Amino acid sequence: MTSFADHAAYKAENIVAAHAHAFFYLLLVAAFTVICVLALGWYAFTTDAASAEPEEPLSYAHSLFITFQVVASLGMDDSITDPGHIGVFVLMCFSGLFLFAILIGMITESFHSFVAGMNEGKSKVPLSNHTLILGWNETTVRVACQMALLRRQWRQQNETWVRTLFPWTRVQPSTPVAEAPIVILTDRFSKAEMQDALEFAFDECGLSNKRTKVGRDIICRIGDPTSINDLQRVGAQRARSILVMMSDADKEGDVEGYFDHGMTLRTLLAIRIVMHTAKKVPYKDDMRVVAQMEKSSDYMDCIQLGKTADGRNILNIVDLNIRNILNISRRVRRADGSSAD
Repeated sequence: MTSFADHAAYKAENIVAAHAHAFFYLLLVAAFTVICVLALGWYAFTTDAASAEPEEPLSYAHSLFITFQVVASLGMDDSITDPGHIGVFVLMCFSGLFLFAILIGMITESFHSFVAGMNEGKSKVPLSNHTLILGWNETTVRVACQMALLRRQWRQQNETWVRTLFPWTRVQPSTPVAEAPIVILTDRFSKAEMQDALEFAFDECGLSNKRTKVGRDIICRIGDPTSINDLQRVGAQRARSILVMMSDADKEGDVEGYFDHGMTLRTLLAIRIVMHTAKKVPYKDDMRVVAQMEKSSDYMDCIQLGKTADGRNILNIVDLNIRNILNISRRVRRADGSSAD
């Protein structure tokens, strides 16, 4: 046989599951109920003593105000001598301690959950015109370093006092990648692991965090690159440049064996759905999507992301292996003149 406590626990659990802030609402209702009941007791004892002490408040509203003050501040009043008032006053104090102890615990837990959620890297990215890197492999850090070198070269050109004071004299970036923030989305590593790897690589390359800082200019997020919801969370429909990196899951099995680049193909199809279902794709006329592949795939014919305003294909296939990345790095370093700030 079910008891009243079982039904109450069932209702409370359903309310908490349906509403994220249900605990705060329940605490508010409990506090209001306690104050009303204690105010009723205070009013009853005040009414009994009204003939002896006519200066005492006789209204229930005034009793509510007194009760709220005591519950909220645990104030002391040495003028209370009536046993009934003393008992109600003690109940008010203990009720205030109990309610505020629960409130502090709930606020602390909510703050810890908020901080833990930020550390998990699953919050939404409300950026636009950014560079999006999907996936993680051994070349991802190198690509991020090359983008940081481009950012450094462009910012060094605009760090003169004339271009700092007069923005219209600044040099325009040669590519949107040099100006836009970088967002990395992967489910292989945690946010802290990605940030540590990037910071270690930046230290090796002599890149100062003054111009490109991990966490400010390079944002790491946890998610599945093949998930439409995760792509929308990092603003894939608002990105100007998207780089799809190969991963260990790029060989997927089927009934006949294996086909190459399965993960990349699913990611590109997810990008296509996001672009076609978005209400607005602000940079579609100047968008570029680059997919890293070791060789061409017969399945690429089914991926059509469209063309830009100048007739260029949005989707491009490149081979970003370690050797090519190192060659690009050497060319950028020669153009930059130095590998350190």
